[in-house]
Amino acid sequence: MIIYHRNRWRCHGFNCAVTLVVLAVLPVVVFATEPPRLLDVVVEPAILTLGTGERQVTVSVMVVDGDADLDPQSVKLKKVKIGKKNPTISVFADDGQNADAVAGDGRFTTQVFLDTSMPRQRVFRIRAKDQLGNKAVSVSLTVSVGPPLGLSSLPLRDTLNLRLERVFAGLTFTDPVALLQASGDADRWYLVERTGVIQTFFNHPDVSEFTTVLDLRSIVEPLSELDLELGMLALAFHPDFLENGKAYVYYTAETDNGIESRLSRFVRSDEDITFDPDSEEVLIRVEQPRTRHNGGQIAFGSDGLLYFGLGDGGDRFQSQTINSFLGKMLRIDVDGGFPYVIPPNNPFLGENGPSEVYATGLRNPWRWSFDTQTGVLWLGDVGNRRWEEIDIVVPGANYGWPILEGEECAGFLPCDTFTLVNPLFTYDHDDGCSVIGGYVYRGIGIPELDGVYLFSDFCSGAIMGLSTDPAGTLVKNVFVQGGHDPVTGEFGLLVRSLSVDQEGEIYVIENGGSIFRLVPASH
Repeated sequence: MIIYHRNRWRCHGFNCAVTLVVLAVLPVVVFATEPPRLLDVVVEPAILTLGTGERQVTVSVMVVDGDADLDPQSVKLKKVKIGKKNPTISVFADDGQNADAVAGDGRFTTQVFLDTSMPRQRVFRIRAKDQLGNKAVSVSLTVSVGPPLGLSSLPLRDTLNLRLERVFAGLTFTDPVALLQASGDADRWYLVERTGVIQTFFNHPDVSEFTTVLDLRSIVEPLSELDLELGMLALAFHPDFLENGKAYVYYTAETDNGIESRLSRFVRSDEDITFDPDSEEVLIRVEQPRTRHNGGQIAFGSDGLLYFGLGDGGDRFQSQTINSFLGKMLRIDVDGGFPYVIPPNNPFLGENGPSEVYATGLRNPWRWSFDTQTGVLWLGDVGNRRWEEIDIVVPGANYGWPILEGEECAGFLPCDTFTLVNPLFTYDHDDGCSVIGGYVYRGIGIPELDGVYLFSDFCSGAIMGLSTDPAGTLVKNVFVQGGHDPVTGEFGLLVRSLSVDQEGEIYVIENGGSIFRLVPASH
């Protein structure tokens, strides 16, 4: 079960679904002469777990009134609507239980229908007052719909010390941005260089040579020299790559109309490890308004479908534009037809706008991944002026940019948050400047990390993790300190991407061209 509390969720065990959570908010009335006689409103139980679909649930509250003059008809559940009058959804009724006639306390219940058929968040507010008009501090209920996270609920040992170990020291790359292995092949690595080449090398500690398997520098390199967010950005292997030799590449190119992003399919040459450039089939073209915020990740999910994350292209309003691919997560079926087909359960199929869209409201999803145990899609969305965020991506969800940055109103559009999904976790720019999404650790080399989501930041260089404490509250740990000196302003290790091998161990690609592996300090 997930419990979302401001910027925290809680997971108890591995069953996370829909939760109603209590958040205290500021008093709506200031009493100048005497404190309010209506002391408190408490929701009991504080956590209500629902399944999917429209459900009728019972909400119970305890109203504490020191003067025994509570107005029973004033105990109401209101739907929160930004900038509008909050309509009353239900009036609570005294159920006659647990009441204290002397103190005037009473338990009240009501039933309300909540639609949980789609991933979303809904906010309701409970209010009460006494017969003199004194109002209690209002209490909010937030309905969150999301998948099970599968995060570790075990406390991490205080003695857990980790470090980054340089690997493949005989190799140095020019501009690496991604590192991965093909499914079922643990003997070989593939590395993407932003300048437009893909290199491969053997998974051996003493390896000293690599082979170029695809070279698109004539298309990519002139642009990549102009802007650090352009170039060849990602590679994904078909789940049956060892049999069909198909790989998918995401890169930017220049056209007569300006810059465009391309998602292309390449096929491995017969009996060879290289890809034939002439085999390219461009599946998706996206015109870019500017040179930045191009996203950068493509990957196959456990459903066999290809996911493609795009940033807003430097035009923030594209993220909320219905007919645009920008600022969206796309999902396509590359096996069902040519060049691809729309999965029948895509959330926007048959609605206005492109049916490829899986989720909206993203700013710049540079790196994201699927948890190999739960299938949950974890995404790092690069922030703007203040907040970096980690999102759990679910179909049909709107993550708010540029209405929100993190959980704050960004000031670019009216702040109507009623249909938006908050991030799982945020951190401000005191701890970094550009989040690098990572992986939920499922390896065996560091068993204490099992079920911990590992990620980094381009500016801080720190290796961080999200897990839960014994009470189920989401917490952040810093496992490897970053290389940023706040006094001099200089940076040491600049992380470009995290990677994972076939055994679930974590690797780090550094801006200077080196590769590291996360290991125990005693290793």
